[in-house]
Amino acid sequence: MNEKEYELMNQLEDTHWWYIGLRGFLSAIFLKYKSLLPNKPNLLDVGCGTGANIKHFTNFFPRGTFSGFDTNPISLRNSKIKNPKADIYESSIKNPELKHKNYDLITIIDVLYTTGVENSLDGLRKIVNHLKAEGIIIIHNPAYQWLYSEHDKAVHTLERYTHKDMINLCKRIGLRPVLVSYRNFFLFPLLVLHRMPRYFFKRDKIDIPNSDLKSSSKFLNKFFSILMKIENITLRLNISYPWGSSIFVVACKKC
Repeated sequence: MNEKEYELMNQLEDTHWWYIGLRGFLSAIFLKYKSLLPNKPNLLDVGCGTGANIKHFTNFFPRGTFSGFDTNPISLRNSKIKNPKADIYESSIKNPELKHKNYDLITIIDVLYTTGVENSLDGLRKIVNHLKAEGIIIIHNPAYQWLYSEHDKAVHTLERYTHKDMINLCKRIGLRPVLVSYRNFFLFPLLVLHRMPRYFFKRDKIDIPNSDLKSSSKFLNKFFSILMKIENITLRLNISYPWGSSIFVVACKKC
């Protein structure tokens, strides 16, 4: 990810509708599978970014133990500031340092797409080996390679994924998928319309590409947040969406 994107993410991840929707999604998954999680979960956030997700986890599980790692110094600095009680350290999904023997909950949120599945298989298998037999793992990725755009160049996307890709990934690393669905279903048509002109009209070469992450008006931010909230509520009702700009899997080893 370009350096400026880390700073932008740090500035917007508490207020932007996309991040609000992402944390709402995580809360919905936690509530849906609450019976599989202890009151004091040991949680690992793989590729913790600038720390907003771990901060959310600590609010949701106030008695839990939290750790996370990343490779970027800007992310690590900001994550440590936001989560002074969490164990934040430098490591990579390709060859992760895992400081606990077992984890109850592992999250890999928008990380794998920057390294690619093939480059990360050994690291993923190591991570799965440290997941408790009854624990759960959440993997979240951007969807559909045909959506690749300037945004992906800015955040260093190597690949985007489909439903089939996520199922195959689980098989290769020893996981049993219990829920696979696309996300951002309601906003998906708007995203396609937003990116479509770029596919048909050649643009001048850009030295430093820009992502789609930008401040929205208060009205749009509120409206999009409401749509995301509706979607997150329905996910708890076992509704899987047939398309969207993101895709996730909730999986376990034995559940």
